[in-house]
Amino acid sequence: IGVMIDDLVTKGLTEPYRMFTSRAEHRLLLRQDNADLRLRKYGYELGLIDEKRYAKLTHKQQMIEQECARLQTIWKQINGKGVTLAQLLCRPEIDYQTLLIDFPEAVFDHGKEINCQIELNLKFAGYIQREKSEVHRLSHSENIKVPRGFDYSLILGLRNEARQKLSQVNPENLGQAARISGVSPADISVLMIALTAHSC
Repeated sequence: IGVMIDDLVTKGLTEPYRMFTSRAEHRLLLRQDNADLRLRKYGYELGLIDEKRYAKLTHKQQMIEQECARLQTIWKQINGKGVTLAQLLCRPEIDYQTLLIDFPEAVFDHGKEINCQIELNLKFAGYIQREKSEVHRLSHSENIKVPRGFDYSLILGLRNEARQKLSQVNPENLGQAARISGVSPADISVLMIALTAHSC
Protein backbone atom coordinates (compact mmCIF):
# COMPACT_ATOMS: atom_id res chain seq x y z
CA ILE A 1 0.00 0.00 0.00
CA GLY A 2 2.90 2.34 0.79
CA VAL A 3 4.39 1.66 -2.66
CA MET A 4 1.01 2.38 -4.29
CA ILE A 5 0.59 5.70 -2.40
CA ASP A 6 4.15 6.75 -3.27
CA ASP A 7 3.59 5.89 -6.95
CA LEU A 8 0.28 7.78 -7.13
CA VAL A 9 1.65 10.87 -5.37
CA THR A 10 5.03 11.12 -7.12
CA LYS A 11 4.40 9.54 -10.53
CA GLY A 12 0.78 10.44 -11.24
CA LEU A 13 -1.73 8.25 -13.01
CA THR A 14 -2.03 8.00 -16.80
CA GLU A 15 -3.42 4.46 -16.98
CA PRO A 16 -5.20 2.01 -14.65
CA TYR A 17 -2.99 1.26 -11.66
CA ARG A 18 -2.00 -2.37 -11.22
CA MET A 19 -0.44 -3.56 -7.96
CA PHE A 20 2.66 -5.66 -8.54
CA THR A 21 5.15 -6.64 -5.86
CA SER A 22 7.80 -5.81 -8.46
CA ARG A 23 6.88 -2.12 -8.13
CA ALA A 24 8.65 -2.01 -4.76
CA GLU A 25 12.22 -0.91 -5.37
CA HIS A 26 13.89 -2.55 -2.39
CA ARG A 27 11.90 -5.68 -1.65
CA LEU A 28 14.46 -7.30 0.66
CA LEU A 29 14.33 -4.29 2.96
CA LEU A 30 10.55 -3.85 2.66
CA ARG A 31 9.52 -7.34 3.74
CA GLN A 32 6.19 -7.97 5.50
CA ASP A 33 7.94 -9.78 8.38
CA ASN A 34 9.92 -6.69 9.42
CA ALA A 35 7.21 -4.04 8.92
CA ASP A 36 6.64 -3.66 12.67
CA LEU A 37 10.35 -2.98 13.24
CA ARG A 38 10.72 -0.59 10.29
CA LEU A 39 7.64 1.46 11.14
CA ARG A 40 7.73 1.44 14.96
CA LYS A 41 9.52 4.79 15.20
CA TYR A 42 6.92 6.53 13.02
CA GLY A 43 4.02 4.85 14.83
CA TYR A 44 5.42 6.00 18.16
CA GLU A 45 6.06 9.56 16.96
CA LEU A 46 2.49 9.81 15.63
CA GLY A 47 1.00 8.39 18.82
CA LEU A 48 -0.25 5.20 17.14
CA ILE A 49 1.67 2.90 19.49
CA ASP A 50 2.19 3.42 23.19
CA GLU A 51 5.41 3.43 25.22
CA LYS A 52 5.02 -0.24 26.24
CA ARG A 53 4.58 -1.48 22.66
CA TYR A 54 7.45 0.69 21.45
CA ALA A 55 9.77 -0.70 24.16
CA LYS A 56 8.70 -4.26 23.26
CA LEU A 57 9.49 -3.71 19.56
CA THR A 58 12.82 -2.08 20.40
CA HIS A 59 13.69 -5.08 22.59
CA LYS A 60 12.70 -7.43 19.72
CA GLN A 61 15.02 -5.57 17.32
CA GLN A 62 17.92 -5.73 19.79
CA MET A 63 17.34 -9.44 20.41
CA ILE A 64 17.40 -10.21 16.67
CA GLU A 65 20.60 -8.19 16.15
CA GLN A 66 22.34 -9.70 19.19
CA GLU A 67 21.41 -13.26 18.23
CA CYS A 68 22.58 -12.77 14.63
CA ALA A 69 25.90 -11.42 15.95
CA ARG A 70 26.21 -14.26 18.50
CA LEU A 71 25.62 -16.98 15.89
CA GLN A 72 28.51 -15.52 13.87
CA THR A 73 30.87 -16.22 16.78
CA ILE A 74 29.94 -19.85 17.52
CA TRP A 75 32.09 -22.33 15.59
CA LYS A 76 31.27 -25.99 14.91
CA GLN A 77 33.06 -28.76 13.05
CA ILE A 78 30.93 -29.89 10.08
CA ASN A 79 32.41 -32.60 7.84
CA GLY A 80 35.89 -31.76 9.13
CA LYS A 81 35.56 -28.05 8.44
CA GLY A 82 35.06 -25.23 10.92
CA VAL A 83 31.98 -23.09 10.23
CA THR A 84 30.01 -20.62 12.29
CA LEU A 85 26.36 -21.33 13.01
CA ALA A 86 25.53 -18.22 10.97
CA GLN A 87 27.38 -19.68 7.96
CA LEU A 88 25.64 -22.99 8.48
CA LEU A 89 22.25 -21.27 8.53
CA CYS A 90 23.03 -19.71 5.14
CA ARG A 91 22.90 -23.15 3.53
CA PRO A 92 19.60 -23.74 1.67
CA GLU A 93 18.94 -27.09 3.38
CA ILE A 94 19.40 -25.66 6.89
CA ASP A 95 16.78 -23.65 8.77
CA TYR A 96 16.63 -22.27 12.31
CA GLN A 97 14.62 -25.28 13.50
CA THR A 98 17.43 -27.57 12.31
CA LEU A 99 19.94 -25.59 14.39
CA LEU A 100 17.65 -25.82 17.43
CA ILE A 101 17.56 -29.61 17.09
CA ASP A 102 21.23 -30.18 16.20
CA PHE A 103 22.81 -27.64 18.59
CA PRO A 104 20.44 -27.20 21.57
CA GLU A 105 23.34 -26.10 23.79
CA ALA A 106 24.17 -23.14 21.52
CA VAL A 107 20.91 -22.10 19.81
CA PHE A 108 17.95 -20.64 21.69
CA ASP A 109 14.26 -20.74 20.84
CA HIS A 110 12.98 -17.14 20.81
CA GLY A 111 9.60 -18.01 19.36
CA LYS A 112 8.58 -18.64 15.75
CA GLU A 113 8.47 -14.97 14.68
CA ILE A 114 11.90 -13.98 16.01
CA ASN A 115 13.48 -17.28 14.93
CA CYS A 116 12.23 -16.60 11.39
CA GLN A 117 13.64 -13.06 11.40
CA ILE A 118 17.04 -14.27 12.60
CA GLU A 119 17.08 -16.90 9.85
CA LEU A 120 16.08 -14.45 7.09
CA ASN A 121 18.54 -11.78 8.23
CA LEU A 122 21.42 -14.27 8.17
CA LYS A 123 20.43 -16.13 4.99
CA PHE A 124 20.08 -12.91 2.99
CA ALA A 125 22.70 -10.80 4.82
CA GLY A 126 24.85 -10.27 1.72
CA TYR A 127 21.90 -9.30 -0.46
CA ILE A 128 20.42 -7.03 2.25
CA GLN A 129 23.76 -5.24 2.66
CA ARG A 130 24.07 -4.79 -1.10
CA GLU A 131 20.54 -3.36 -1.23
CA LYS A 132 21.28 -0.95 1.66
CA SER A 133 24.37 0.24 -0.22
CA GLU A 134 22.26 0.73 -3.36
CA VAL A 135 19.68 2.77 -1.40
CA HIS A 136 22.48 4.92 0.04
CA ARG A 137 24.08 5.39 -3.38
CA LEU A 138 20.77 6.34 -5.04
CA SER A 139 19.82 8.79 -2.29
CA HIS A 140 23.15 10.59 -2.81
CA SER A 141 22.80 10.65 -6.59
CA GLU A 142 19.36 12.29 -6.93
CA ASN A 143 20.95 15.66 -7.75
CA ILE A 144 23.12 14.36 -10.59
CA LYS A 145 22.31 16.67 -13.53
CA VAL A 146 21.06 15.35 -16.87
CA PRO A 147 22.51 17.46 -19.73
CA ARG A 148 19.99 19.28 -21.94
CA GLY A 149 19.21 17.32 -25.08
CA PHE A 150 20.75 14.14 -23.65
CA ASP A 151 20.34 11.28 -26.18
CA TYR A 152 18.76 8.36 -24.28
CA SER A 153 18.79 6.16 -27.40
CA LEU A 154 22.57 5.74 -26.98
CA ILE A 155 22.29 4.14 -23.54
CA LEU A 156 22.62 0.36 -23.64
CA GLY A 157 20.50 -1.51 -21.10
CA LEU A 158 17.74 1.10 -20.90
CA ARG A 159 14.28 -0.29 -21.60
CA ASN A 160 12.38 1.14 -24.61
CA GLU A 161 9.54 2.45 -22.42
CA ALA A 162 12.04 4.27 -20.19
CA ARG A 163 13.80 5.73 -23.27
CA GLN A 164 10.51 7.09 -24.58
CA LYS A 165 9.36 8.54 -21.25
CA LEU A 166 12.74 10.14 -20.50
CA SER A 167 12.87 11.69 -23.98
CA GLN A 168 9.33 13.07 -23.58
CA VAL A 169 9.82 14.55 -20.09
CA ASN A 170 13.50 15.60 -20.34
CA PRO A 171 14.21 15.55 -16.57
CA GLU A 172 16.80 17.96 -15.20
CA ASN A 173 18.30 15.47 -12.75
CA LEU A 174 18.18 11.82 -11.64
CA GLY A 175 15.68 12.59 -8.87
CA GLN A 176 13.16 13.86 -11.43
CA ALA A 177 13.89 10.92 -13.73
CA ALA A 178 13.19 8.45 -10.92
CA ARG A 179 9.70 9.91 -10.45
CA ILE A 180 8.62 9.43 -14.06
CA SER A 181 5.95 6.78 -14.50
CA GLY A 182 7.36 3.89 -16.54
CA VAL A 183 10.97 4.44 -15.42
CA SER A 184 12.09 1.66 -13.08
CA PRO A 185 14.86 1.70 -10.42
CA ALA A 186 16.91 -0.54 -12.76
CA ASP A 187 16.57 2.12 -15.49
CA ILE A 188 17.76 4.79 -13.05
CA SER A 189 20.83 2.69 -12.18
CA VAL A 190 21.66 2.31 -15.89
CA LEU A 191 21.10 6.04 -16.45
CA MET A 192 23.30 6.96 -13.48
CA ILE A 193 26.19 4.85 -14.84
CA ALA A 194 25.77 6.46 -18.27
CA LEU A 195 25.69 9.99 -16.82
CA THR A 196 28.76 9.30 -14.68
CA ALA A 197 30.65 8.04 -17.76
CA HIS A 198 29.40 11.02 -19.79
CA SER A 199 30.71 13.52 -17.24
CA CYS A 200 34.21 11.94 -17.13
